[in-house]
Amino acid sequence: METQIPLAFEIGSLVVVSLILAADLVVAFRRPHVPSTRDSALWIGFYVALALIFAVLLAVIGDADHATEFVAGWLTEYSLSIDNLFVFLLIMSRFSVPREYQQEILMVGIVIALVLRGDGAFDVGVVTDLSANRRHPERGEGSRPVPAPAGRFRVEARSPVRGIATSGWRGRSFSLGIADSVTVLATRASIADAAATVIANAVDVDDARIVRAPASSVRDDTDLGHRLVVRRVPPLPAALVEQALDRGVREAEAQIGAGRIIAAVLSLQGRWRVCGALHTTAVPNVETFSLATSLEA
Repeated sequence: METQIPLAFEIGSLVVVSLILAADLVVAFRRPHVPSTRDSALWIGFYVALALIFAVLLAVIGDADHATEFVAGWLTEYSLSIDNLFVFLLIMSRFSVPREYQQEILMVGIVIALVLRGDGAFDVGVVTDLSANRRHPERGEGSRPVPAPAGRFRVEARSPVRGIATSGWRGRSFSLGIADSVTVLATRASIADAAATVIANAVDVDDARIVRAPASSVRDDTDLGHRLVVRRVPPLPAALVEQALDRGVREAEAQIGAGRIIAAVLSLQGRWRVCGALHTTAVPNVETFSLATSLEA
């Protein structure tokens, strides 16, 4: 007869795990730093010891079968997680995330994954001006300002969205177009990243005042060679802004029609276009868009 694990033990385990996750979040957000080798070794030792203690408790409170199954599953997941380290390194390098904020980004990713496994939702901010910074007192005195979002949209667990990416000439990567930002939602992050670049490149017009330069003259390690990339976009007439956005919308709609992406939000000099089904909300005290279509699975 299989031994039943007491409900109190299951609830207690969930409470302990929740408290540890909360503590990790507090440390990551209030004291962003680059962990030393000693810090990393201590944390690894702590979590390994925690897993072994849990296995012993399972054997005592339950039986050896429960403990053995847990240890086997834990070892399998732990070994598979090593692959994730290489993925994390590639992502952090690709987006030039400062080392002191990488732990914070990873914790946010863990929370999002947990929320979307249930029936939760999270809001995504759209930033069009990286210079529009504001400080967050809850992040501590030593925190640096972060860009203020110009709008938000909501992603729910029941939606198929599992990848979000943004591109634009103001970003870290080069752009052939003049979009301030193009945010794409897709079923995978890699698809969203590629589509955001393609759509942002399509948001463009011919105007002599737009400053362009060969990519190789700006960065010698670029794979764009001598292709002209946007370096500065002056204020443009409303008609040109609409024309550029129209071109981006056509590309976004083509991507949606081909089944590659789910939705896209395009921004250029205070004007917005939304393609696909998306629920957006306004941010108080910020010039923003306000739409009310729902995101369905």
